Amino acid sequence: MSKKDSRGVIMNEIDSSDDEFFMDSFGDKEECDKNSFTNFVDDNENEENDNDFSSDSDIIVNKRSRTLPLPSTSSSEEDVSETRDNRPWKDVTIEDNPPKRFDFISGVRNEGPQISVDCTKPLDFFKLFFTDELIEKIVTETNRYARNKITQKRLSKRSTWHSWVDVTVEEFRAFLGVVLNAGTITLANIQEYWTKNFNAKKPFFGNILRRERFLQIFWMLHLNKNNPNDKSLRARTQKVRDYLDFLDERFKENFVPSREISVDESVVGFKGKISFLTYNPNKPTKWGIRMYVMADAYTGYVYSILPYYGSLTSEDLIRLDLPVSTRIVLELCNKLLDSNPGSTGYHIFTDRYYTSLPLAQELLKLNFNFTGTIQSNRKFLPDSIKKPRFSENNTFACRSGNILLSAWKDKRIVLALSSWDVSGTEPVNRVDRADSYATSYCFLRKSLKWWRKLFFWGLEASSVNAYLLYKIFQTRQNKRPINHLKFVREIVDGLTQNYREGSKTHGRPSTTDKEERLNGKLHIMRQNEGKKDSLYIEVIMRSEMHEEPKLPLKEAKREEDGAKNYKPKNKAPLISQGGTTLEEPTNNINEQSDLEEETAVVKEVEENIKKW
Repeated sequence: MSKKDSRGVIMNEIDSSDDEFFMDSFGDKEECDKNSFTNFVDDNENEENDNDFSSDSDIIVNKRSRTLPLPSTSSSEEDVSETRDNRPWKDVTIEDNPPKRFDFISGVRNEGPQISVDCTKPLDFFKLFFTDELIEKIVTETNRYARNKITQKRLSKRSTWHSWVDVTVEEFRAFLGVVLNAGTITLANIQEYWTKNFNAKKPFFGNILRRERFLQIFWMLHLNKNNPNDKSLRARTQKVRDYLDFLDERFKENFVPSREISVDESVVGFKGKISFLTYNPNKPTKWGIRMYVMADAYTGYVYSILPYYGSLTSEDLIRLDLPVSTRIVLELCNKLLDSNPGSTGYHIFTDRYYTSLPLAQELLKLNFNFTGTIQSNRKFLPDSIKKPRFSENNTFACRSGNILLSAWKDKRIVLALSSWDVSGTEPVNRVDRADSYATSYCFLRKSLKWWRKLFFWGLEASSVNAYLLYKIFQTRQNKRPINHLKFVREIVDGLTQNYREGSKTHGRPSTTDKEERLNGKLHIMRQNEGKKDSLYIEVIMRSEMHEEPKLPLKEAKREEDGAKNYKPKNKAPLISQGGTTLEEPTNNINEQSDLEEETAVVKEVEENIKKW
């Protein structure tokens, strides 16, 4: 992409961002002054200290290029070489022994969920990751940041920030509930969730949080206090680093993976200007921030995460003498060993971005098994792998010590490097399962702040891990788990049940939430005694209020065209409320028979309703 095109991408992202509300989302003049809020925000979007709104443009300024291309399907120059190292490779025969396998030991903890039996509700599982401690810290930092911003800015008389009050823990839980519920309902932009149009109205959002209040919290959201005088990359990434580290520890604490583990990347979509932005035209999410993920191969549980911050991440990884792709896998494996002392025999699956002979050898030293697809131009592979001599079953294999290199024909030639005699690489992409869950009901809206994208990614990852733990827990108890959508909505109900802010309603409140008009009872139509020339229908809401009809029903039925000329016959009520006869009926035999007939119809209808 040319430099000109890159700038266009950035501007398009800014122009269409839901962050750039310009307060047109508020819409109503009585709620706030649009111009006031616009000026308040725009003046601060490009500042580079803690006294601003922390726009993305102030995070990292790349002098030459705005992106760092790291396509996952290609390897670095240090991994690829046309000159091969003459390591001993020999063809595999039937007489050869299979590669040695390491026995699996999970360590001091048993594999599977590490949770209390008291966790029964979806909200209980969600709180394993989004704990009260984390929420309280976010609330404290958000309130501190908001107070500093508002006191340092000159506000107009009608500015929305005059109405700012500190966020409470219960209110922030409700905010998270609104965010999660918004992920289950796909709309064009954030403002649509609070629309008042009859054909698109969603009462939930307005009842929980007013639109203005939601946007205030959304704008002032802050995760960590940063030093405005420190312009280093490490200081700027600290805005979200502690938050992700906390979630990483909670992920590892509440679960021990099974033998098979996948290592892959998850891309958080973003097109802003940061130095560690990655681009891969072959991926569904081409522009974004890369998250390296270690996941359980069978459940998809995200066990550990490693954000990619460019050179900062490369400096912090272990084994500087190895390629970066190899060091990433070893870093995640060290996290696994640190959280599960005494564990051994794990089987690591990777894709061809990470797979190399040095990686397989390093994992063997850790007593880990290994399998991964590999590119034919990697270092230390035999020249014969470029044009393998396939056998009758379209396979080719050679080995070097305990490492097996195999190739087979599919739609194209597939190469795999393994220390385990496997027939396929089915568990390799189990990170995609977690990605699938996370993107099903996500709130990853366009944003000018890169760290805010990672905040919502962490929220979705917590929700997905909570659901996966819930499924395992229910299966062990021989219970049928609910689906993912219902699980998320139950979390939403739990987060919002103790909080209702909403807009005030006028008029007398309803005495009941039940729709009693659908109670299956007979609702009698009767004429209003005060206005005999007009037809008034009174709906009797309770069965004990039902009365006998004071007039024959046929007299109450008339066509609209004849309403003006209608003159009701003078008839006295037959029965009073007490059941005593007030007047003798008229001598008109036909009218008497009509009354008896319609009374019988009424009784028949009542009996039918009781049967129903």
